[in-house]
Amino acid sequence: LNPATGWLQNANDPPWTSTMPTALDPDGFPPYFSDRGMAFRPQRAAHMLLADESISFEELVAIKHDTQLELAERLLDDLLAAATSHGDERALAAGRVLQA
Repeated sequence: LNPATGWLQNANDPPWTSTMPTALDPDGFPPYFSDRGMAFRPQRAAHMLLADESISFEELVAIKHDTQLELAERLLDDLLAAATSHGDERALAAGRVLQA
């Protein structure tokens, strides 16, 4: 298959982020062309696509409509720890909301 992953995704990020592993070398493009990295939205899409080697059309639609945030996944444990260690009732309430 071309690409080897069998999939491409696009979230208006640089072309070398459309599949993993990348088929394009960002160093082959001038620095003004685009940022080097991948934003959170395409990171989430890539994680879901890499997690399942055989995706049905229905699963693809579910991936497209996924509302989970990549940044939230990375920050949740730290936010929960901060909310519960603060002692303030509003912080504790916020921690309960985050745990739900």
